[in-house]
Amino acid sequence: MTKTTRTVLMLLLAAAVLTLPMWAGTYWTHIGVLCCYYVIVVSSWNLLVGYAGQMSFAQVSFSSLGGYVSTLTATRLGLHPVIGMAFGAIVGAFVGYLLGILCLRMRGVYHSLTTLAFAEAFRTMLNLEYKITRGSLGLLGVQLFPGTSKTPYYYVGLLLAVLALLLLYRIIRSPVGFTLRAIREDQTAASVAGVPLARYKLFVFALTAGMAAFAGGFLSHFLGVVTPDWATQSAMSFILAMAIMGGLGTFVGPIIGAVGVEVLVEYLRVLGRYYMSFFGLIVLLMLRFAPGGLLALFSGFKLPTFLRRRASQG
Repeated sequence: MTKTTRTVLMLLLAAAVLTLPMWAGTYWTHIGVLCCYYVIVVSSWNLLVGYAGQMSFAQVSFSSLGGYVSTLTATRLGLHPVIGMAFGAIVGAFVGYLLGILCLRMRGVYHSLTTLAFAEAFRTMLNLEYKITRGSLGLLGVQLFPGTSKTPYYYVGLLLAVLALLLLYRIIRSPVGFTLRAIREDQTAASVAGVPLARYKLFVFALTAGMAAFAGGFLSHFLGVVTPDWATQSAMSFILAMAIMGGLGTFVGPIIGAVGVEVLVEYLRVLGRYYMSFFGLIVLLMLRFAPGGLLALFSGFKLPTFLRRRASQG
């Protein structure tokens, strides 16, 4: 593909994304908003796992935390939803920082199990604290815009996704991103080289948790409700599938995965109750034949060293 052809395709894609509500209809505009949400959550999780090598199963927990905090701030305190979203991001970043402290000296399976235990404990708390969270019923929220039109939500979600991606791109291309990759490849070598592991690990935990919480706050005001179902491991499995199928440890991969998987799932719903089984089969085939994701499959991208080791051991 020539450079000119690639440029034309990118311009057409940008035009299609910018004008989606004008030609796609209400249903696909709704899906577009969900895609914007997933792009933020998956891309931030990719920074934590794909670049820093810190496996976590708690990303959807932070997303739901942001949704609950933002909803409670708007309904109980009467503040504007945007303030609630910002407050939710701060709370999410703080809790992520605390989880990072807890996981600081853990590696491998112990690190992963700690984040999994946190996620399950948080989900259980959401179900049990009925006076605050209304348990499995969830909380009804305040919408950002009056009326039923999804168009303003789409453009706000698109703006938030672009800003989040710009922030992540700057980090990845900065010395901080280089240091995170060094930690991912070999923590011991990075420590010997003088890298302050604790500082960078806590930074990436707090940042990615705050971004997920902010996205969760936006989604809660878009849907008008937030429930404990957001924090299940089934929800987390979607985040993993999006990152892996797109290309873990890359910048573009999670974007492709988030949009592609969300659209794929919508089409698979015609299979009824079997759609999740079929989706799981697709993920297994991707892991077996294209462990680097769609980006690696079509561009020849090489897996990061730590992922190549895991693939060879499997």
